[in-house]
Amino acid sequence: MVQPEALTWACAAEARPLWCGPRQLLLEAFNMGVIGGAALVVSIAALIIAHPLGQKLALAGLVLSIFAFALYNAGAAAPAAVFALLRLFRSRG
Repeated sequence: MVQPEALTWACAAEARPLWCGPRQLLLEAFNMGVIGGAALVVSIAALIIAHPLGQKLALAGLVLSIFAFALYNAGAAAPAAVFALLRLFRSRG
């Protein structure tokens, strides 16, 4: 089971807990692949920026892509990880 059924029923009730709104936003972001998309955007920006900030962006893109892989957003996470690693290896050379 991916999520406890009790949470779903609690948010379906008329008197919903306060955490149901942020939970719903998180679920929608997960379903739309926002984390994978963010990883891709950050990794591409890391490739473009030659400043040392690019290396930090590459690390952030790599971390985001790992989370995206874990959350089954591999479509965008795979190129994001490759771009981030390219930027990291380029800065070492």
